[in-house]
Amino acid sequence: MAKLENNNENENKKSVAGNLGNQVQKAVENAGGAVKETVKEASELASDAINHPVQTAEEFGKQAVKDVTSYSWWARLLLILFWLGLGLVAAIFIAINLPATKQWAADQALQVVNRDFKAQMSTESVEVNFFGNVKIKGLKIKDYKGFDFIQSKEFTANSNWFSLASNITKNNSLIFNSLTLKNADIKVITYKGDSISNFIRFTQLFDSGKKKDPNKPPFQLDSRLQILDSKVSIVNLNSPGEKGKWLTATHFNLIAPNVKVNGRNISGIINNMTFTTTRWGKSHFVDTFSTELSMTPDHLLLKDLTLNTDHSLLQGDIKFNLHNDGSWSDFADKVKWDMNLTLGSQLSGYDISYFVTNWDNFKPFNISGKMSGPLNGFKLDNFLIRNPDVNIATKTMKVSRLLKGDFLIETNDLSADFTYKDLKAMMPSFISKK
Repeated sequence: MAKLENNNENENKKSVAGNLGNQVQKAVENAGGAVKETVKEASELASDAINHPVQTAEEFGKQAVKDVTSYSWWARLLLILFWLGLGLVAAIFIAINLPATKQWAADQALQVVNRDFKAQMSTESVEVNFFGNVKIKGLKIKDYKGFDFIQSKEFTANSNWFSLASNITKNNSLIFNSLTLKNADIKVITYKGDSISNFIRFTQLFDSGKKKDPNKPPFQLDSRLQILDSKVSIVNLNSPGEKGKWLTATHFNLIAPNVKVNGRNISGIINNMTFTTTRWGKSHFVDTFSTELSMTPDHLLLKDLTLNTDHSLLQGDIKFNLHNDGSWSDFADKVKWDMNLTLGSQLSGYDISYFVTNWDNFKPFNISGKMSGPLNGFKLDNFLIRNPDVNIATKTMKVSRLLKGDFLIETNDLSADFTYKDLKAMMPSFISKK
């Protein structure tokens, strides 16, 4: 009995399999017929399109009208809304790229900056593309005296509308991919009777001094910065003539991959800064100036500094401790240095004469160690000065009134290897003739 039941089951399975096979075969034959019919119709359609293009186009048009009119009312509504939306987006895109719209947007932005930060900025023309990149021609920024202390023939800011809009509204900050000034003329001036430069006063505009809103952080800027083929000057009108011209730089180029402004605090990484400057009738070329910069109302810090001129090489850290809320006045007596120069640094008297006019010995010498205090009253720690003929090392030394003529050097720990003649040959005449 069991064998009979198994035979019946096998017969049923064969019957089902046979039926499935027949159905698949028929489906394939039908599909093949349909494909053949479709191919035939396509061939006929292509032939008609080639031989009778006008009639074929008319037939297509009639069929399209039938298809459209056969849509239900909601489908037609969706189609109308789609085209309206697409048309609106296109209209907005065209409107944004109109020159009049770009100028209007730029004028509004400048009005906001001038109003909120009490700045005085103006432009000749502005180009803004759809992505938020801005190119300004003829940028001018006035200082608190109404003088155009920053001018640039071309200023470019690369960013996008979305990051600008979100950050300026939420975080009171501007984030740019890069800021570039070309053919700029930057004049940093300390006016007579004042002890703070116009540049420092300009940065103070970003911090009004009023009680801060805890829900609104101080103004912030984050960007890559480039200054190309420009001029930079630093002048103190409290000192007449050449003495007040701290810097008159031409062919000024700066590349800083990251610059941050947070209120009055400025920090940045300077990959390189190069320029040529002239003072006291002598020209100086700075080939390399790279550092991590930090500037606050209290100090200017140059960390991991590499300063390479055509005569000197300085490597290390230098910090200038300022007074009176960012003042550089009375530099020799009130601006305190914290300097740490590494082994390998070399200083030339030619570059020293840029600051100390009566330094008339231009022979270079190696220098390393720590210095703290103002120029007319500083202390040296683990300091080394040497050239091929002179070697002087001290664990601690005090130098007073260096720039006043009647200087004084005090030390209890001095190691030296030189002859009196070689030492005199190393010093400037205002020291060697004492």
